[in-house]
Amino acid sequence: MTCKQTKLEDRLSALPDSLLCHILSFLPTNEAVQTVLIRRFGTLWTFLQNIDFDDALLSHLWANEDINSGFFRFVHNALKLHQRPTVDRFRVNISTMLYEEIPSFQSENWGCEIDSWLTFALRKQVKFLEFGFGMVEPVNEVYKLPFIEFISDSLVELKLVFIEMKLQKRVKMGSLRVLKLDYMSLNDDVFKEIIQGCPLLKELEISNCFDPWDFTEINAPNLDILKLDREIGADSEQIMKINCPKLSSFNYSGCVEGLEIVNLSSLAEFSFVITWNAFATRFNEFTRFQSVLTKVLHVKNVSISDTFVTVLFYCMLKCSLQEIVQWKRVDLKISLTDKHIFALCHLLTKSPNLEELVLNVVPSCDLVKEVESELESCNPGKEEEYCWSSLKTIVIHNISMSLYPVVHLVEILLRSSPALDEMMIYYKASNEYSAMLTSEQLAEFSEKLPTFRKASQTAKVILL
Repeated sequence: MTCKQTKLEDRLSALPDSLLCHILSFLPTNEAVQTVLIRRFGTLWTFLQNIDFDDALLSHLWANEDINSGFFRFVHNALKLHQRPTVDRFRVNISTMLYEEIPSFQSENWGCEIDSWLTFALRKQVKFLEFGFGMVEPVNEVYKLPFIEFISDSLVELKLVFIEMKLQKRVKMGSLRVLKLDYMSLNDDVFKEIIQGCPLLKELEISNCFDPWDFTEINAPNLDILKLDREIGADSEQIMKINCPKLSSFNYSGCVEGLEIVNLSSLAEFSFVITWNAFATRFNEFTRFQSVLTKVLHVKNVSISDTFVTVLFYCMLKCSLQEIVQWKRVDLKISLTDKHIFALCHLLTKSPNLEELVLNVVPSCDLVKEVESELESCNPGKEEEYCWSSLKTIVIHNISMSLYPVVHLVEILLRSSPALDEMMIYYKASNEYSAMLTSEQLAEFSEKLPTFRKASQTAKVILL
């Protein structure tokens, strides 16, 4: 074999331009631009199908000049040189530069420049568009979406962060399926305009919008998935109405009393992370929560936080909730006090269709302790005999948080579940804040497990 034959081939140069452009699209745009220094790549970066500008990745390039001017000039020139007629993804993330001491978007023409980026993306028939901003310090000003015709037949997913959105000349995004709005300033009129202009919208994510008094209703007749986070900026007096008759999945984070369900008739699964309003006059006035609860009893798949569980149990024991619960799978974060165990048994009795129960044991919070004191009159008395005939799978996580209450609960569950196939008990700590079981505790628990009476002789009990 000759030296010429053993010489390595330059296979990269043999690749077609289209494939090289595809490879470049996986790089941050600033790195793709630098390939102009490689002879084979040349100006191929100007045909990128994915464009991604992140000021955090570029700030080091302008160590000796104004970071804001440098970033804006880089984006301006890159877009000016771009030659591909369409783009698939266009992302702008500005988080570092806005914390420099610049007066405002308007006085430095930053707003007009950013407006041109948005126009560029729409003109290039973008499919996935993300505009993310921080606040301009020290004036706390957010970027204002321009008054334009927001029209696109190609846009499938849109994400906006830290933007003030007012009524537009026209909103028409006929292909939009996913919309994500984080830390936005918008109101009911703007939201109504968006929904009317996006007839195919199926997934909506709204997190911590600035104007809880002005944005009070989500009325979306065709929406399928909704994630609503109101943990910041809203309290129990700022109500959000939900009217989504075709919604199948609902994930909510926020105040116990901050929600009013108008129509969720098609809901199949929900996840609630409920925060307690510390300024509420009386935590036991959960009237609106009870109304919400009755609207989700038909749901099949349920995941709820420990605060929600506490309020749920309060409503069941103190307010004598009579409705039958249709849940088939339940994932609970729960503090295993005596009252909680009693209320859990009550919930299981009210849930004749329940097949899978997942318990994540957590420490008691202040709300749990206060509710427990209010439930002193709800004395379970003599322990009842239960029969949960549909329950097939039980999973218990983090038993080290409350070992002895867990032992008591496991004993109840085993003797009351005749259809049980499997119970999995995880004794290992689930996070760094959880305590590990000692070897003595684990040995004691392992010895007790086989002695518990089982209603199902085929049930497997697995300690992991």
